[in-house]
Amino acid sequence: MKNALGLMIPGPCPVESDILLEMASPMVAHYGPEWAGIFHETRELMKQVVGTQQDLFITVGSGHLAVETMISNALAPGETVLIVDNGHFARRAADIARLYGIEAIDLTLPWGSAASPETVAEAMCKHRSRGIKAVLLVQNESSTGVINPVESIARVVQSHGALMLVDGVSSIGCMDFQMDRWQVDLCVTASQKGLEAPPGLCMVAVSERAWEAIAGRRTPYAGWYMNLLLWRKFHQESYHFQPYGITMAVSNVLALRKSLQKIMQEGLQRRYLRHELVARFFRSGLRRLGLEPGSKEEAC
Repeated sequence: MKNALGLMIPGPCPVESDILLEMASPMVAHYGPEWAGIFHETRELMKQVVGTQQDLFITVGSGHLAVETMISNALAPGETVLIVDNGHFARRAADIARLYGIEAIDLTLPWGSAASPETVAEAMCKHRSRGIKAVLLVQNESSTGVINPVESIARVVQSHGALMLVDGVSSIGCMDFQMDRWQVDLCVTASQKGLEAPPGLCMVAVSERAWEAIAGRRTPYAGWYMNLLLWRKFHQESYHFQPYGITMAVSNVLALRKSLQKIMQEGLQRRYLRHELVARFFRSGLRRLGLEPGSKEEAC
């Protein structure tokens, strides 16, 4: 295989040759018992990485599609979301929300610093009268490298009766994520970053509490392609034949399955520790060169 360029970017990341070869497999139909088995195996592996036994959907699109799906299904026009804004992708989420007529409150924090549960609690109390329905947090902010503490912030959000929405596009597969244990209501990711697969797929995981909120919206969801209720309907009615309602990017799913199999072979905790050690080594090397990372050490 031709030597690849070393991609020094958050994603797409370099993809190992055996995963790339899955993309060259003979084309298969996106329906039928054999395909349904492949799709569900991939989905179950993905659920292990996300730390959930709840509904998880794989769809065609990049991370932004997943973020937009999460926001637009969880909140109806006129409802309010608190956006923890300490980087570019949190601001993008706020832009998406406003385009749907959702009121986005920006909890603006310095770039390079992580959010804290105390700061989120203070903001939720301050804006209590505005009826915050959800809080959106980016676990790893690609623009700065900052890691926001999802678990502790989710506890605060739950105590206020709001939904916890997490953008895990650049974090899931790289670091620990426990959707069920942390009581996250909706989370999203994509294939091309921490999952080390080619770009083209994204994932949305939905808790039972989130389903209740989606089903009880003040106005029905005004769309088809990103309608989570329709995704669930297809999944339930055609589980063993065509669990995804339209043409799936079958080659991408084969590659993602291979990548997830390799991730599980390595072991999730061993993988996360390896990433943490490499990151520490890299930052230490920068300092020896006289350079200073742009984000605070304790926030990364």
